[in-house]
This record gives sequence, C-alpha cells and structure tokens, in this order.
Amino acid sequence: MYFSAFFGLYLCFSIAVMNFTHIFRDGTFVVVLINPLTEYFPDAIRDLIFEAACVLTSLMWSFTPATSMLQLFVLSRQTSHWTSAKQLIVSCAFTAFCLIFVAYTVPLIMPSRELQLIMDKSMRELFTIPEEQFVQTYGISYTYESINDGKSLLAFTLMFVAIPYCASYAIVVVTMLKIRRRLTVNGMALSERTIQMQRQFFVMQLLQSALPLWILSIPVGIVTYGTIAKADLGLATLPLTAFVWLCPVAQSYVQLRYVRQS
Repeated sequence: MYFSAFFGLYLCFSIAVMNFTHIFRDGTFVVVLINPLTEYFPDAIRDLIFEAACVLTSLMWSFTPATSMLQLFVLSRQTSHWTSAKQLIVSCAFTAFCLIFVAYTVPLIMPSRELQLIMDKSMRELFTIPEEQFVQTYGISYTYESINDGKSLLAFTLMFVAIPYCASYAIVVVTMLKIRRRLTVNGMALSERTIQMQRQFFVMQLLQSALPLWILSIPVGIVTYGTIAKADLGLATLPLTAFVWLCPVAQSYVQLRYVRQS
C-alpha cells in the first residue's frame, strides 16, 4: 500500500514540475518546455533539471514491475521469510538498473546549438509563439543528425523507451502468472468468499500493474512510429503527452478503489 502510494505521489509531483509537451516534426523529436518558470533558471541549471526529469520519467514504466514482484515475494514460500527490507531491495533492483541505463541515454536528447535554434524556430511557427516569449526546446533528429554530433534518434528510442518498456511489460506478465499459479489450489474446494477475494486481488493486480503499462502503450507506439517513419506528426503528437499524464489519474483511481474495499 505504502509502496504504491509513494509511486502515485511521485507521478503527481512529476506533472507539477515537468510541465512540457512532445512534438514530432520534420523527422525531429522535440520536447518543448512550457513551464513559465523555466526562463528564470540559468541554462546549466535548466539543462540539469531537464535531464533529471527525463530519468525520473522513465519510472512510469520501470517502477511498475516492482509492486508485482513485491507481491510475489510475499506469497512465495522461498522468499516469504525474507525481511521487508530485502524484499523491497530485490523488487526495486530492475528499476535501479533501468534508471542507470536510461541515465546514460538522456545526454542524446541534449541538442547541439545549431539544432536547438532550428527547433526553437519550428516550435514558434507551430504554436505561433511571439518572438518576445521565451521558448526552450530539447530534442534529437534524423533530418539534422549531421549537425547534432551524429546522435541517433533510433538509438535514443530503443534505449530510453522500447527496451525498458518491453522488459517491464514482460516482468509484469510473468510475475502475474506466477502469482496466479500460487493462489490456485488444485483438488481443493474453496469457499465462495475465498474465490471472491482471489478475484478481487487479480483485478487489483491488473489495475495496479497492467493498466499503467496499457496507457503508456499509446505514447510508446507514437514514439516508435514517429522514429521509424521519420514522421511529421505536428500537433497530432499531443496525445503522447496526454496519455503520459493520464498515468497518475489511473494510479489515483486504483488507490481510491483499494481504500474503499479495505
């Protein structure tokens, strides 16, 4: 319960701090900061905050398997005798690995000065932003790869999104199947109340672990399509941001449902 609540708190905090949107335009993946406070930060501090925000954003998918793994360790005879600290540490091992993996990827999205000027101009045209208004962009491009130190959009998509997301999804599915197998008693009649409690637990698992990943499949799909097709999606990319921010709503619903049933 506390574990999931901490995750939900993080997601809500991320929306308040990382107020930006994503655009695919002219073969370029652009992140536009629209937080009015960003212009008051020095460039070095702003870049550092953005890089840290990118790493923490990856928790939306890499942290999800931890709750399922923690439930599995509690239910398993081989690990039920572990201390709470050990169960928590082992459950978060994959998340920690993903954070380190992603941290090495984030510098790819920090553009060269030449690319940043092109992206700034492109976003001003797209959103009709006046020249006197501050604009801050980060991104990576197929079209302008030669002026961006040869940084690869495909490599960024694979390392930041595709590999961690698919690994998280696989761990959640395998863990849920193992939990279901442990709760299934063959050759023994279960009471109606026990069956109902098991059913409620399985539904809670789906909402807690699988639902966030299902929601994130849309942003992941948009990023993957935009990268492979070198797409010029323009404002059609906005659902990417919308569904990323939908995750905290789903998590809050799950927590509220859990409290009402307890």
